[in-house]
Amino acid sequence: MNQMKNTKGITLIALVITIIVLLLLAGVTIVSLTGENGLLKNAGQAKEQTEQGKEKEQIKLAYTSQKAELLAKGEKGNVLADDLKNQLIQDGAQVESVTGTDPLTVTMKSGRKYQVTNQGEVSLIVEEKLETVEELQAKYEFKYYSSLTKAITDVNNNTNENSDADATNGKVGVYIKDQVPVVVLMEDITETSMITISKAMDLNLGGRTLSLEQDAYLRIENKVMIEGRLENSKMEQRNQSPSVSRSIFATSNYINLMLNGGTYNFGFNSDSVTSSSITAIGSNSGGNLEINHCNINVNVNGTTEKDCYSISSNTSSNIRINDSTITSNSENIRQQTTVIIRGELDIVDSTINTNVGNSHTTKSSFGISGTNTAGVDTSLQKINCSNVNINISTNKGATYKTIIGINSREGSNMTLANTNVKANSDVAKVYGIINEGNANIMDTQVFADAAGCTIDPNINVNCSVGINNSKTGTLNFQSGSVFATHTGVTNHGKLYVYGGEFTSCGHGGFYFGGDQSSESYVENATIANVNYKGQYEVNKYDYGLAGFYIGGGAENCGIKVYMDHCTITGGNNAFVLRGTSGEMNNSLYISNSTIGNNKIRIDQGGNGTLKLYVGEGTNITQEKINNPSYAEFTNESYKREGN
Repeated sequence: MNQMKNTKGITLIALVITIIVLLLLAGVTIVSLTGENGLLKNAGQAKEQTEQGKEKEQIKLAYTSQKAELLAKGEKGNVLADDLKNQLIQDGAQVESVTGTDPLTVTMKSGRKYQVTNQGEVSLIVEEKLETVEELQAKYEFKYYSSLTKAITDVNNNTNENSDADATNGKVGVYIKDQVPVVVLMEDITETSMITISKAMDLNLGGRTLSLEQDAYLRIENKVMIEGRLENSKMEQRNQSPSVSRSIFATSNYINLMLNGGTYNFGFNSDSVTSSSITAIGSNSGGNLEINHCNINVNVNGTTEKDCYSISSNTSSNIRINDSTITSNSENIRQQTTVIIRGELDIVDSTINTNVGNSHTTKSSFGISGTNTAGVDTSLQKINCSNVNINISTNKGATYKTIIGINSREGSNMTLANTNVKANSDVAKVYGIINEGNANIMDTQVFADAAGCTIDPNINVNCSVGINNSKTGTLNFQSGSVFATHTGVTNHGKLYVYGGEFTSCGHGGFYFGGDQSSESYVENATIANVNYKGQYEVNKYDYGLAGFYIGGGAENCGIKVYMDHCTITGGNNAFVLRGTSGEMNNSLYISNSTIGNNKIRIDQGGNGTLKLYVGEGTNITQEKINNPSYAEFTNESYKREGN
């Protein structure tokens, strides 16, 4: 018994204290591992930062490599999306896609996205979490209003004196985020008066509908972002008074406007609008307009002719459109342009649709166009498209003159990559692209269909043209395809082709002509005359149907065409080499090319000289030429001139 009393042991109190201490130590350990600054979180962040650093370095090195290649070639342009992607793949980087022009957007297989500027600066794109109205209410202090007008008036005046509702009956809420007022819709709202925004703010549609009626439109006088990414966010405009010819418009200079998600339906009646033009969304001089993740529909009806613009920018004003669809539908208007620019335009991963009905017979309509009105510096205009679909058409049976997918003005610059341009009409002349400036086109498909047009394709070469390069234009085309129901590409300026397929059922892949001397260089191209929809039979016109056509133009000028490694298939003729009048000297230099079994037609007109130089690797003999005495003919190789 005494021995038991002297035995040492752990009391219940000591045991409890020991357990508490152990629990405290375990808690500290768990916090140190999993807390806000825990070891596990820090390790995860370190791993994330390491992977980001590696990806950024890969992108920067690939961009630098491509930029060096451009400089070595003497070219001053920006690195293209496809070239950067190919370089990244070559370097072993796990890249998913590269889109855009300036800046480029690189998406890696890790899911991370990076922005790359034309200076080669690489930054991570952090996508903000989209919060519901209820989450915002729980996070911020709201003031509530019975109308949007009252809420915006208070924001403009930096007050809350018009706050006349609470969380139970408020239609509009206002809170402050990062020192910027945010106006959010809590119910569907209808406004009948013009809304002027004179202070920088965000307008969150909040998954509701904002209806603009009678005199209502948004007059923007300061930096504004319209947030519409929450599902069902919508803005509509209808039943306007005669004075309203716009929907969202930045009236002051140097104002930035952003539409970030949402559906926008704007309707106008040309009979009631007193202004000579209608603009749905516009920016003013020096301001920038950005449209992301939006679906915009603009409809103009009535019987009064107007100039109609869905998206418009003013002098030195830039537009960026990303992941959006913009559709214009008009009837009985004078001119319809879906996007008109006076500054820079960047479009990425988007679709531009233009459909015109009965209209003026002396004006053209465009999907995208620069402007050359008096006082506008066209050298400031740039059109950049990457992964874009551009569609323009006329209503069947309508009265119209000309429709054009893209029109770049003299002195401007245009870059198209992975872009599809489709223009079709049974009543109008059709152009996929008209280039009057400097253009670089890569991996792009152009389709111009005027098969039902009543203009005789044998008389008018411009009935349907895929790309028209004007006398002031310089066009570089690299891979892709061009098809038109009359002529694939007409060139009156400088043309450089490095691969691609060029076809039509009229003058074939190319028409080289114009009213001034021009030079064209075509390499690694497939050129053909084809049948299409049975509209133009291959043997219908002996004169015009050919793989390509050289001739036409004014007196005393010459056309030079250089071809290498081309495949040419004609209709009635493999190709036509023709003089017209005066001292016109036209020449074709061709080597390493395959000519179909068709004849080669040479027609002399005037007192000029026609020259056909056939280099090595080309199956042209004098027996294939319908009238060899009309041209100087030699089998000697030629030295390519020019670019």
